[in-house]
Amino acid sequence: MVEESLRREAPLAHLPMRYALEDIALPGGLTVHRGEAILASYAAAGRHPARHGDSGAEFDVTRRSKDHLAFGHGPHFCLGAPLARLEARTALRALFARFPRLALASDTVLEPVESLISNGHRTLPVLLEGRPRARRRPCDRGRRPGGSPGPPTVPRVGEPEVGRGAEGACRTRPIGGNEDGTGIAAAAGGSRWK
Repeated sequence: MVEESLRREAPLAHLPMRYALEDIALPGGLTVHRGEAILASYAAAGRHPARHGDSGAEFDVTRRSKDHLAFGHGPHFCLGAPLARLEARTALRALFARFPRLALASDTVLEPVESLISNGHRTLPVLLEGRPRARRRPCDRGRRPGGSPGPPTVPRVGEPEVGRGAEGACRTRPIGGNEDGTGIAAAAGGSRWK
């Protein structure tokens, strides 16, 4: 999963502005002339149909060739690549062990980070308990947090989770992510009662 993620969504999208030291003839008759700017696109390389077929833009963990440039190439290959891979495998293993029913929130539109260099998403809304389903919480007593009748649904990242305050009254708190509600739901205590 880690290698396919790096292939499909390299953390570094583009390496801006290198300059040709000499004329470079490209396939199709194009030439990059000496002194011209070059924008190396790691994101495009990981999806190139000549290398990954017509399904290169799709995420497929069963893909045979997961070659990518996420950690660079040749003398510029990242020395920290083995550690980064180990960290990613360890973090994902712990995340899925803690939240085995973790699922992308329905109707999610992933907004890209506004950057020429970095690749990623502003938020990743997830459901810690899988698909929404009706369930009761100790504080709900058959009502939604606002007092309206009906069963509550599982909150998304950044939405309030109902819990009991010290006096026994219902209170809410954001789950997972940052103070502004962004990020993934891997924060400790994201589905525990306090």
